Amino acid sequence: MAVDNRAKELYELFAKAGLLTKDKVTFEMFLNSNKKQQRGLYNIARSEGLLTSETPFDTFATIWDVKK
Repeated sequence: MAVDNRAKELYELFAKAGLLTKDKVTFEMFLNSNKKQQRGLYNIARSEGLLTSETPFDTFATIWDVKK
């Protein structure tokens, strides 16, 4: 699978911020998030100040638009 580096960076950012733990959410699981899960991740990132209102969900979700 061709993985966008932004996905790995975002995964690492979420882990560093304590929003996920690598032993419970693997990178593969993160990559396979469905739209509802992506929306949840987006909302958490917004509420924790990792994203601003200038980053719309559609832009955030593009990291999951990876060609397999």
